[in-house]
Amino acid sequence: MKITNLVPTKYRSLTALRFHMAVLLHMKRIGKRADEVWKRMPWKRFHRQMFRLQRAIFKAQKNGNKTKVKRLQRLLLQSRAA
Repeated sequence: MKITNLVPTKYRSLTALRFHMAVLLHMKRIGKRADEVWKRMPWKRFHRQMFRLQRAIFKAQKNGNKTKVKRLQRLLLQSRAA
């Protein structure tokens, strides 16, 4: 079975799904509604982190540094902001 059948289409990666599930489980434990906490997440900070990593990847690619590009791409995929 393909992973795309298991993961809803609104998630771009399995990491994002795992993070969302962890937040939901945490909210269940503390008794708050998950959607309230989801709205309070630091989305601006996440956006800035993503943009910084994407910019660094662009610069490394432009300079021809393939090793740095791969390292930054891996970091981007493993980032909680993703």
